[in-house]
Amino acid sequence: NVPLKNDNNAVDIDTFEGALRFALQTLYTKNPLLRINVCTPLYRFVWNNGTITDDSDTKTNTLGLKLTDYIASLEKVCGEFHAQVVDLYSEVGFNKYTASAYFNNGDGTHPNVAGRELVGKKIATEIMYG
Repeated sequence: NVPLKNDNNAVDIDTFEGALRFALQTLYTKNPLLRINVCTPLYRFVWNNGTITDDSDTKTNTLGLKLTDYIASLEKVCGEFHAQVVDLYSEVGFNKYTASAYFNNGDGTHPNVAGRELVGKKIATEIMYG
């Protein structure tokens, strides 16, 4: 439920974009030789009696924003700094059809061993070759 941005203050730390922009500016100012990799959040969902009743593709917060809106902002701000984005949301293969393979029943936030392995491989590949 954090606003995406403040049109009057690009580094307003009370907004998603502003806080990310502030963090990247701070890190690069302290060490301009850093190679920063920023990971998107994972797909997530709500289980209800073994079926998915809500997920991050459709659920909105109190501001009417979806998780994908925050991901788009993350990609935009990282693009300003040429910081690498590791897209764990859409490039790992988690969705409502694969959820039972990568998450334990009842937990739609934390991947199981198979899911964590996919996430780890994706991050390692992006760091090594991205």
